[in-house]
Amino acid sequence: MEAKRSSVRMPDVPGLKSGLTRVFVSFAVAGVLVFLSSEAVRIQAQDAAESEAALDSEVPAVAIRIDSLITLESLGQPALPLDDATLLRRVYLQLIGLPPSLDEIDNYLNDPSPDRYAKLIDDLLDRAEFSEHWADRLDVLLMERRANTNIPQDQWIQWLRDQVTASRPLNELFADLIVADGAPGAERPKARFLLDRGADPHLITRDIGRIFFGRDLQCAQCHDHPSIDSYLQTDYHGLLGFVASLQSTEVTEGETKLQMIAEKSSGDAPFESVFRRGTMHRVLPHLFDAEELAQPWSIPGEDYQPVSTPGHPVLPIHSRRQQLADAIRKGDLEPFNRNLANRLWTSLFGRGLVEPVDLQHAANPPLSEPMLELITNRLVQEEFDLRRTLRQIALTDTFRRGSLNVEYDSADEPQWLRSTISAASERMLTLPSEIESVRSQSVAAESSFVAALESVAPMQAERLTLFGNVDTARTAHAQAVDALNKVTAEKVAAEQALQVAKDKQAKLQAAADSTALALQSVGEDAELSAAVELLKSRVAVVLPTIAPLEQTLNDKIAALQAPIDAVTAARATLLAAQGVAEEANGRYQAATVAVRDARIAMDKVNGHLAKLESVNGQLKTILAWTDWSNQWQLAQSEHEQAAQSLNALKVQEEERTGAVTATLEQISKLGASVESALAEETSARQQMATLDTQLSQLTNAKESLQTVASLVKSPQHLESSVNEIQTTFVSIQQGRSDAERAFNDKAAMHVARQQEVKEQQSVLVKLQQQLIDLQQQQDLAMSKLAEQESKIAGLQEQRKAVLQSIQQVVGQRFQAARLTPLSPEQIGWSALGVTNVYRNYVDKHLAELEKESPATEAQLQDPAFVNLRRSTAVRRARAELQGNINVFISLYGAGAGQPQNDFFATADQALYTSNGGAIFAWAAPSTGNVTQRIIEAPNATDAANILYRGLFCREPSASEIAAVEQFLGQVPDSRPRLAQEMVWSLMASAEFRFLQ
Repeated sequence: MEAKRSSVRMPDVPGLKSGLTRVFVSFAVAGVLVFLSSEAVRIQAQDAAESEAALDSEVPAVAIRIDSLITLESLGQPALPLDDATLLRRVYLQLIGLPPSLDEIDNYLNDPSPDRYAKLIDDLLDRAEFSEHWADRLDVLLMERRANTNIPQDQWIQWLRDQVTASRPLNELFADLIVADGAPGAERPKARFLLDRGADPHLITRDIGRIFFGRDLQCAQCHDHPSIDSYLQTDYHGLLGFVASLQSTEVTEGETKLQMIAEKSSGDAPFESVFRRGTMHRVLPHLFDAEELAQPWSIPGEDYQPVSTPGHPVLPIHSRRQQLADAIRKGDLEPFNRNLANRLWTSLFGRGLVEPVDLQHAANPPLSEPMLELITNRLVQEEFDLRRTLRQIALTDTFRRGSLNVEYDSADEPQWLRSTISAASERMLTLPSEIESVRSQSVAAESSFVAALESVAPMQAERLTLFGNVDTARTAHAQAVDALNKVTAEKVAAEQALQVAKDKQAKLQAAADSTALALQSVGEDAELSAAVELLKSRVAVVLPTIAPLEQTLNDKIAALQAPIDAVTAARATLLAAQGVAEEANGRYQAATVAVRDARIAMDKVNGHLAKLESVNGQLKTILAWTDWSNQWQLAQSEHEQAAQSLNALKVQEEERTGAVTATLEQISKLGASVESALAEETSARQQMATLDTQLSQLTNAKESLQTVASLVKSPQHLESSVNEIQTTFVSIQQGRSDAERAFNDKAAMHVARQQEVKEQQSVLVKLQQQLIDLQQQQDLAMSKLAEQESKIAGLQEQRKAVLQSIQQVVGQRFQAARLTPLSPEQIGWSALGVTNVYRNYVDKHLAELEKESPATEAQLQDPAFVNLRRSTAVRRARAELQGNINVFISLYGAGAGQPQNDFFATADQALYTSNGGAIFAWAAPSTGNVTQRIIEAPNATDAANILYRGLFCREPSASEIAAVEQFLGQVPDSRPRLAQEMVWSLMASAEFRFLQ
């Protein structure tokens, strides 16, 4: 489907930018995605109270009972009814295989009649298209798109169409298929079911099992089914017994060679399981858990009817397939009736009460056994009438139900789900104990069945032996008859040879006598005399041969007695063997009553158990929402806690970051103070150094002066200088002491400032470490928050899956509609219908019929004449258009001989709808079709309404109206082309392939 949607492409439009073309296509594809996700499935609740009340008188009682049984099986609130327009598309496509036209939609919506829906159903059932559509459906059901090897498709479809048109009971139609022999003539087409399966008994058995009885027994051909306990190997061979004697044979009709169905007088044979070699079984024709059908004993050579048509196969006096056909025709063959009822239900709903439809067995019980019984019984009461049965189903509220509205991206609980969960929770209170109780009953029932089988095993073995004795006696009798026939043929040949000789002698003698008489009459005549002598000589030659021939005949007559006695003895032996076998078979049949009863009881309790377990699974699916909701709430709580924790860490981080900043500022300030103290300390040190220098100089000067004073005679004037120097020295020394004290103070201050810096740096390191720790905690918290967000995202996806599963369960219980894929024929005829191509062809052929044979005024007033004429036009139109439908079948249909109900999408489908010129051509504007009406629409809103009602029978959304307006408004001069492209793009959408 994705491939198809992504491949939608529109052709280039002269004068139109390619981007403009993509605008509407993108919208159309997006709309398809929304449609398939159920987000755009509009459940337009209609106020139908008044119309429903008025309809009560038109709705058959069985429809009301169906709705009541669905309600009983429902879990919670069912979906609202479909809006009227969308319902029309469903009804039209399911009953006649065509969508309604815009005029038909408007006429219906504008009809105020309270019984308009019932009248619509009756109208559709009476249309020629109903027979056409259901002939196609029966063809697909019965032949599963197999190739037409022996019967042309048009002849086969015409035969089916005639049956539907004549309201032939479906059980009779199906019975005809089994006994058809393919003889030339009007009834030959019905032999297609057998002939185009090559008259292969095993293939026919498998398909009759599936199509007629809803049981796929293929695995039971060689052994009991490995996974379905209800499908036994004896079931397969019991069904095979009805058709095992079939084969195809070629006959000549004029210059044509045809295949016909031939049937031998018997066909059962011993068989064994591939898993239990050596244990032989042999059964007579029977259906599943029913008793074996009585088979008359016959004498070889006396078991065929006289040939009715020279060259055609002889028919057995007793036909086993006729037995099966008679059982179907009788109308009380429950497996056939239930299967047919289930398939008719499936044809309207897209799924069966038993699903899959060809797996009816105890472990796959119907949604509602009372419901299936009701529909089956009604089908029988309606004499297997297709129209009446479909009418009753189509008139139910269940058929008119819409989908359940779900917003997958929302976390809210859908309103309808509350009642469903409540009902499921209440049912779960008692269901587990019920299951355990029934499970114990199942074990006991299976034990009883096994015991019953073991009890009849000796009689089964005895019967097998005695049936083998009969086969041996039949073979001996046949050999004796062959020997007798051989001697009889020799005796007949001797009689014929003797008779020929006697006839020759008599004729020659008569000729000689008459010639001699003639000679006497005419007198002497040489030629006549010679003739008489010649004839007498010929008589003389023949006469000696008669006696030996008489002896030979007597010998052959004498030789007959021995083979006659042998046949008599063989016949007596055969009759005796048959008598003994029949007596043993009678005992066996009587004993198997208990086996059948035990099997029926086992299947019943196993069916009950399977139903309870199925309901248990459905309830668990529904209650998975509660688990999801609890997980969602927990995840939300954990997410909130994780977010709060992260926010708290962020607050702490901000606080630590502020402290770090403040500490850095303090360290910066202390650094300046340290530098200032260092400068002052350096200055004091420099001052001390200066004073030390001065003191050293003064000391040197004093010592020099004292030295000089010791050398001079009058040192007094030098002593004053020494004193002055000493005074200065003392003064400087005092200053140096002051400077030293100042230096020590400055140094101490510098050290104190450095210590303060170290302390602040230590604080900074701690703060930075705390900040790192907080960041690590934040990383963990963010990781946890991310995990919670991922968990929430996963839960959101899980919510979608849970809701889809719940929707599936609700859909299985028919509380709501599910999207149903259209068949290839429905897709093709829809494409031809919405574009008015189909109706134009019908109108063309109506005009041609009127031209060929103009209708009188009286004829135009005769509904029968009008219907017949329109039916003829419909048939001609559809025959002319069938080639187009065959393209859809080749692209959208499953393989030949395969079930045809599964949806699949392929690249070829996408390429055809995206690039196929035929579909684009059909979408071209023509009188009254959707494209032409879009072109003529006064505004974009009307154009969008025409587009979406014409193609999908629904109203457009606001966004769809806006897209149409944008697309049509960009290049007004190209409106016809754009309108055609819009119609084409929606015909290529996925929504066009589905029914709501």
